[in-house]
Amino acid sequence: MVNRHTGTAAAVVLALTACCASAEAQSRRTVSYFLANPTERDTVLRECRNDERAARMPECANAQRAADQAAREAYLREHPPKPIQTPSETLNSKQYYTENPIARAIVLGQCSRGMARLSDCEAARAAER
Repeated sequence: MVNRHTGTAAAVVLALTACCASAEAQSRRTVSYFLANPTERDTVLRECRNDERAARMPECANAQRAADQAAREAYLREHPPKPIQTPSETLNSKQYYTENPIARAIVLGQCSRGMARLSDCEAARAAER
């Protein structure tokens, strides 16, 4: 025997199932997907910024992570990191003494008293020219 409450409960279960299935299908668009599809990523981000409820969806988080990653990658392409020099490499560099005249004067003073390494003296003297 089916009463009206059973029918209502079945309708609610069906509605929740459809809602969750729809959200699950949307959340399948991963960060990798949005990295490969920037136009779609931008569309989703616009929707997320305009609708507070949509902004809480996993799809919005994935699109935002992809946008952040794409921005980082673009920045690093335009501004590659400089290789790190050891202190010895820095002090043996003409560029260092050209950009730091006070350090150049100090090292040249030490060179005149025989208190600096020859390689440092050569780099500082090269920066004078």
